[in-house]
Amino acid sequence: MPKEEKPIGKITLTEFIEEKHKLLTIFGVFIALTVFSGNIEVKILGHFLSFIFLFGAFLILIEIWIPKPSRSMTWKLYLFYYYILGSGIVAMGVYCLLGFPKIWHHIVTYFLSILMCYIVGKVIIRIEGKVKFFNPVLSWIAKHKKPRLLIRLHSLIIFIIVFPPCYYLAQYISRPINKSVDSMLKNAISSEVENSFKDPYTGIEFVFIKGGCFEMGDTFGDGEADEKPVHEVCIDDFYLGKYEVTQGQWEKVMDNNPSYFEGRDNPIEQVSWDNVKEYIDRLNSQSGRKYRLPREAEWEYAARSGGKKEKFSGTSQEGELVQYAWYGSNSGSVTHRVGQKKPNGLDLYDMSGNVWEWCADWYDEYSYYKNSPKNNPRGPRSGSYRVLRGGSFDKDPRLVRVTTRLRDSPENRYNISFGFRLRASAR
Repeated sequence: MPKEEKPIGKITLTEFIEEKHKLLTIFGVFIALTVFSGNIEVKILGHFLSFIFLFGAFLILIEIWIPKPSRSMTWKLYLFYYYILGSGIVAMGVYCLLGFPKIWHHIVTYFLSILMCYIVGKVIIRIEGKVKFFNPVLSWIAKHKKPRLLIRLHSLIIFIIVFPPCYYLAQYISRPINKSVDSMLKNAISSEVENSFKDPYTGIEFVFIKGGCFEMGDTFGDGEADEKPVHEVCIDDFYLGKYEVTQGQWEKVMDNNPSYFEGRDNPIEQVSWDNVKEYIDRLNSQSGRKYRLPREAEWEYAARSGGKKEKFSGTSQEGELVQYAWYGSNSGSVTHRVGQKKPNGLDLYDMSGNVWEWCADWYDEYSYYKNSPKNNPRGPRSGSYRVLRGGSFDKDPRLVRVTTRLRDSPENRYNISFGFRLRASAR
């Protein structure tokens, strides 16, 4: 028969551990609820997860160094390392699912924090075991009528004392490591990313857009109020359609052509935002990829040749605009076959002129644009109108500037100058 476990006061070590695991389970349920509620920013969730997993690891540390344990040290060390490994895998998985930025920074900081908490925690618990004042405290906890509550409080107090200095010290130590990892990942990714690809079903060509930061908005000071204020935005890598989606590419998916100006290689027009969404949904199901409309910040970054200070796509000189765009002065009031003008610095055609291009964002005139997040802004969560960019064949130069913003109802398809181009993920 197995040897009966000797209790520590009113509870056994197994009960001690199980009680702490219940506490971690409660934390886990809370994490799951917050993830699916969508009410907390991803960044806050990421740091909260780090805190919880570190706290759990520290709880196991305390179990390892309880004076006179009823289990062998080997068994408890296995338990500790099992928890470290398991929680690390879960943390990395959750970070990946949430798309948390610079995941390696947090993984490195996470493991360094655990290591330092281990060392400091070991010292504290050994001190507790040797200093006469602490032995009665530990015995009192074990023999108390509510030992589980006191265990939680005792663990939490020690962790709160240890965690902040360990976490910030880990951040400081991890900086050179993170820089090296970033450089390695950047080189690995850049060597694997294709400069372009073509959708096999429709023939739509895509150009790789290297991400970066830029000053979004009216940098020339002659735009409309909704193009201000100028604010810094950082965009991740992505692919963007080399040309506007043509009528032939639309017909392959939708089996119809609503365009007013007919021409297989002319841009599709007279399509609403809702029509475009239906097109993308069908194309995604047929091609197996995940295309979507570019967000407004992605569109402007690409139109400005990677965030350069350009008034029009490819140039800032109005006298050169005729080389890059079909607009009111040279179009003859009709759309034209895509790709006939000069491309911008990223090899994208017709980003200024020809047809307006739907973006993914809801339109917000002032508040969101003024307080836009720096990293990959997604636009307002709701609204009445969707954004269009780029101007069209019947507009004057002022309206084909890359910062010009147009709004319209997502149901409106009765406009002969509304088209679009597609965006694809770089990973």
